[in-house]
Amino acid sequence: PNRPSPLGVTTVKLLKIEGEVLSVSGLDAVDGSPVYDIKPYAKVFDEIDGEKTGRDWCLTNPRSPMAVLIGSNDLAGCLSEAGKLHGHFCPGLSLGVYAAVTGMKRIASSIADGMEGLCAVIEVNSCFADGIQAVTGCTFGNNSLIYRDIGKTAVTLAHRGKPEGLRIMVKPAFREILQKDFPVYSLLFDRVVRERGGDEKDMADFKEKGREASFGILSYPSDSLFIVREVPVTLPPYAPMVNSLRCDRCGEEVMETKTVKKDGLLLCRSCGGGYPCLTGAGIVCHCG
Repeated sequence: PNRPSPLGVTTVKLLKIEGEVLSVSGLDAVDGSPVYDIKPYAKVFDEIDGEKTGRDWCLTNPRSPMAVLIGSNDLAGCLSEAGKLHGHFCPGLSLGVYAAVTGMKRIASSIADGMEGLCAVIEVNSCFADGIQAVTGCTFGNNSLIYRDIGKTAVTLAHRGKPEGLRIMVKPAFREILQKDFPVYSLLFDRVVRERGGDEKDMADFKEKGREASFGILSYPSDSLFIVREVPVTLPPYAPMVNSLRCDRCGEEVMETKTVKKDGLLLCRSCGGGYPCLTGAGIVCHCG
């Protein structure tokens, strides 16, 4: 209905092929209608009971919808999905999404299934990281996301067993681009985020302008935003399977590799006096 020349799309059953003639059943078209395109059947798109099949397909292949977006270079669609994880749209999230799509299209030969085959090594804990997780499917939970507390807006995508990965780093000039092309957002960012100030209107305007900047960034050529190069990479071993033990002090179960011995007791790190903690400042030591 939104096209000047309406087109119909029908999933049909192929009965036979005779030379250049296809015999089908179920074609929803008036006799004499021109055929503009013929596509092979793809279950994720073409099953008649689309809603049910979509659910069933996602249960079997949960990464397939994102893979379709990546394959079609639908950056806006990827960003929309990432927003569900991040909670709002901002340039940092957009950069993570764009970097991840750029890398996935070059290095990923199959859909990331969260089994540690494809890993993402991130160097910053910021909005950028959420864009990487949403698009690549590499997360802390499936042990495919590796965090290096370096503080650079960069990610390296690598397949396990291969000596090289693809490192994508945001160019330093991006801040100048942001301030030049999205000045209102930059001012609101300083007020709302840096200074932790502003009122409800400032917050609403910040989210609106952040959304505009976030989707606007996707129109920039990737080489104006990123430095992309192949790098040697060494990934950590697969996540070990370890036993759970009971802390002698609090009685709670804890991974064996996270225990400490103190005064003859087997303790969890909470009871043992301290543990590393990932905060907005990076990895710090929390002493209990």
